Formats: sequence, C-alpha cells, structure tokens
Amino acid sequence: DYLNDHAASIDFFLNEWDETLHKKTIQSDESDGIRILSIHKSKGLEFDHVIIPLCDWRLELPNTIWCEKKEYDPYDRLPIIPIDFSKKSMTGTVYEDDYKEEHLQNVVDNMNLLYVAFTRAGKSLTVTGQRMSDKRIKAKATSYTSSLRSEVIEESLPLLINNGLHPISVLDGSKLTGQDSLTEPLTFEWGELHIEPSHSEKFETENVFTAPFQEHMVNFETFSAPVEFRQSNKSREFVSGNEDETENRLTYIKLGNILHALFSGIRTTADIASRLRELELEGVIYDDELSVEEIHRQLNQALQDKHVQEWFDPKWEVFNECTILTRTSDTHEPCEYRPDRVITDGEQTIVIDFKFGMPRREYHEQVKRYMSLLQDMGHQQVKGYLWYVLRNKTEEVAFDNS
Repeated sequence: DYLNDHAASIDFFLNEWDETLHKKTIQSDESDGIRILSIHKSKGLEFDHVIIPLCDWRLELPNTIWCEKKEYDPYDRLPIIPIDFSKKSMTGTVYEDDYKEEHLQNVVDNMNLLYVAFTRAGKSLTVTGQRMSDKRIKAKATSYTSSLRSEVIEESLPLLINNGLHPISVLDGSKLTGQDSLTEPLTFEWGELHIEPSHSEKFETENVFTAPFQEHMVNFETFSAPVEFRQSNKSREFVSGNEDETENRLTYIKLGNILHALFSGIRTTADIASRLRELELEGVIYDDELSVEEIHRQLNQALQDKHVQEWFDPKWEVFNECTILTRTSDTHEPCEYRPDRVITDGEQTIVIDFKFGMPRREYHEQVKRYMSLLQDMGHQQVKGYLWYVLRNKTEEVAFDNS
C-alpha cells in the first residue's frame, strides 16, 4: 500500500514507519488468539468459544424520528415533522401509534442482534452484563428502555426451572444462583466447559487436518552458484553497431531503455511530463548523467518529424504494448506478439515499432507480421513504421493491404 502512493525509497519508507505506519494494525487470521468483532461483522461465522461482554446495552436511546402529517390542525400543515422519540413525550399524543411502531422495530432489531450473537458459539458461550437493580425493575412498568438481556435471565429462566416448563433433558445439569437477592450476582450455568487438549497430550486421529502440529528440525545447506553472463539481444545490437555512433554505449543503451519505457506509458505529448515524473519516482531515472532535462531535449529532437507528431495526436485510440494472441501456422501452438504502439481512428490503423539501435532488415519483417495480424483482426488501411528514435529517422514498411 505504501508503494502505491510513495517513491520506492528505503529511507522514505523508514521515516514513514516511524511517523505513521508503526501505529497501524493488520487483520490476522491466526487461530491461536482472540478475535474482537462486532456482532454485525460476526454474522455467518462460527467460533469454538464466544465471549459477549457488556451484554446490557439499552434497547432505546434518545433519538429523532420523522412522522407523517396527521389529520389534525396544526399537524397537517407539514408533510413530515421531526419528533423527539421517547415514550413520555409521545404517549397520549397523535403520534402515539408512531412511537409504538418504532418501539416494536427496536425490540425486533435488538432481539435479532442478540440471536446472532448467541448463535456464533460452537462449544461454549460466556455472557456478562449488568444486572437490573430493584429501582429499574419498578420503573419497568412505565419504561421500555430496560435491558432485555438481563430480563431473559432474571425472568425467563426462573420460570422455566421453577414451573417445570422445560424438558428435563434440555437443561439437565443447569445451575441458577443469585435469583433470591438483587445484591448478589445472578449466574446461570449449563453444561461443562469444553477444554481443548494441549499439543503435548496424545491425540490419535486419522484426519491429518485435525491432528496437532509437531515441530521438526530442518537442515539448510547452501551451495555456490557461479553466475553465468549472457548478453541480451538489445545489448548485442548496440555493441555490433558503428563505433563512432556508439562511443558512449552505456549511456546510449540507458537512454533507449528510458525512452522505450516512456513511450509505453503515454498517449499524447501532453503526458510526457507526468510520465517522466513516474519514471523518476520508480528509480528508472536516477542520476545526473541522464537528467529529466536531458531526456526532454532528446525528445524535442525526436518529435520534430511530421510523422511522429501525428502519431501522438489526441485523435487516435492508442494501444501501447498490447498483446496479440495467435497460433503458429505449422504446429498451431499459441504464440504472442506485442507491437510497441498501435493507433487507429476507426478508418486507418498504424503500427509503430520503436528502435534504438542500428537499422536491420528483419525489423521490416517483424512489423509486416504485426500488420498482417491487425488486418486479420478486421482493421482496414493498415500502415506500419519503424521509428529509430535516437537517429531521428522513420521508415515506412511496405505492405500489401489486399
């Protein structure tokens, strides 16, 4: 993520680490640990052990709801009106039905949320929360904002156990304590806590995916690997060229590589400045020998040709280094061709191949192959050119469009 917006520099990265990156967190999917999730994000997931702390949130909080107009003056003067949502302010008014509907939706939403939370556990579920006080129980008759979670334990479970309304097998081994005193913690336990066997215990299973992992020592050996140098085709082109014209070959080759990378990423001449900046940030242009100013000077010379100027006109639809997939004529094996630049305006199509070395006859055959493929693809009036960029020279490739 850092490299998407910054230069590829170790120094810059370390500075950014000290300032901001060291404070960021990365989501971990490791199983040995505790994952902290909201109830909404846990929906659809399952975990062996689930802990729900602070399970005593209020059902309703002060809010504003928008109610439709009523058939009473002055409430019918506005299409909708904001109302402070509370039982006290809305009960006994023309908006009492709106309160009851909103309250019902709140109850359903909270019970659904509680259902999602309670059904995430596969082996054990631990729920903690604040118990309702005696004052809250008395106020319950006039307020619907009390905690439903506490009510489930304080009212439902005692009814089930004391009145025998449950099958014995369902809550067999359950234990409820603290229901006789509001000052004591109210606890309900059912079943036994499942304890995972440690890795040191013997665990026999035929399923290799559930068996505990074992550590094994692995020995690493290093061997000397002498580097074999192979000269690239492009380098061979420059070395075998005219000695006078390639006096400073390394600079010449480097300039050619930079210009090739430049042309592969631009559509018109207006894109040159931003593309040069990208190459500089990526480290392609990295010293004073070939500065941005020097490359600009070389470009200005290369763009003097009338053909070249036309190739970078905004009217063209441009395809830079796009792969053409075809098959060989003899073995029908898949093969790829990638012309440097193809431009079209819907009526004519031009293929341009950039060259930075000495002119060669086989270059013409290469461009003819591109032109033939483009014609087979349905392009009309196909033309082809070789552009020897550093020589300020263009050559049209003869081709029969019939």
